[in-house]
Amino acid sequence: DGYIISSLGPFFTDSLNNDAAILKHCTLNNEQDVLSWLHDNDVLVLDRGFRDTVNTLNRLDLQVVMPGFLHDKKQLPADEANRTRFVTKNRWVIESVNGKIKQWKFMAQVIQNSTIRFISDYLDIICALINKYQCPAVKDIENGREIVMKMREMLTTENRLQERLAKHTGTTSLHWSEHNAANFQSPPLTKENIRDLTFGWKSLTSSSTLDSLKEMKKKWNFSSNSVMNTMT
Repeated sequence: DGYIISSLGPFFTDSLNNDAAILKHCTLNNEQDVLSWLHDNDVLVLDRGFRDTVNTLNRLDLQVVMPGFLHDKKQLPADEANRTRFVTKNRWVIESVNGKIKQWKFMAQVIQNSTIRFISDYLDIICALINKYQCPAVKDIENGREIVMKMREMLTTENRLQERLAKHTGTTSLHWSEHNAANFQSPPLTKENIRDLTFGWKSLTSSSTLDSLKEMKKKWNFSSNSVMNTMT
């Protein structure tokens, strides 16, 4: 739910001391007895920056999941793209907490060298205040379980648009052409419709999604109970 258990650091960061190196250091040296929090086959949800830690964590009997890599491909296959979305959906809680920390003025600016020796204490205090007084990242655990079940059901869903393109055009490439939006009728979308499509509020409230919805509202004649009207 985004509860902060502990804060480690500070660490000197350069090209050699990156996220992966720091995580290796913390696990191999059992910083703050971190290994006692973990059990065999626990799953660590990491981003791509930690890819160099996979072998180390596996040797500690820990499993690692992270978003997929393109490896010179233009896009991920449907199954890998679905798995990547699943990982990202689980990991957004971490990014949410990181954002809460950076909302504090001290952490959102360049920190003077003279305060380096106090940073660890300041971070501990900030994390404690966030745990005590701010809302948890996940407020409705039951709704979260429902979203997880839906996503698991769709985890192996094929890319139907890609299949349709291949069937009717013989290619999976998209070729866009201009059309007059007045010639098309879009069904009204309610708040619940959009929530189902985006699997919850995280996707729905992201800036890119809101911008897209606003653009859709301009182009399409949404009814008064459409998602944009219910959100504003």
